[in-house]
Amino acid sequence: MTSEEAKQAFIKQCPVIDRSYSARSDVHYKCISALIYRIINGKPTLYVELADKNTSSVTITKPDTVREEIL
Repeated sequence: MTSEEAKQAFIKQCPVIDRSYSARSDVHYKCISALIYRIINGKPTLYVELADKNTSSVTITKPDTVREEIL
């Protein structure tokens, strides 16, 4: 997912899927709950906060591991 796609998914609050490198399968999330910018090596870097289906926890990851869930 690009930065612009992450922004659009955040605004739509649509379900998303994360494919982390350590996971053996896709993990489904309720939505992107926040866009987080951090300065890494002097450059702004985007991270996304993913709300789980029960909204009791979140995962923070880079948007390139996330895609919009097609319902």
